Amino acid sequence: MIDQIGGPRGRSFGKRRFKDLLRKLGDAPMREQEVSLRKALEKYQGDQLRRDDLTVLGFIPHA
Repeated sequence: MIDQIGGPRGRSFGKRRFKDLLRKLGDAPMREQEVSLRKALEKYQGDQLRRDDLTVLGFIPHA
C-alpha cells in the first residue's frame, strides 16, 4: 500500500500517510477500518494501475 503511486503529484502513498491513517482509524471497529483503508487507497490511486498485491493485517490485542 505504501508504494502505490497516485495523488495529484503522482507520488507513492508513503509510510507517513499510512501511519497517519491508521492512527486516525485506530478506535474504529475493524470492519470500518478495512472499508476506510480501501476507500483511501482507491481515492489516492485514482487512474494509476495497482503496483502490486495488497495485504493489510488487522488484529485486536488482548491483555
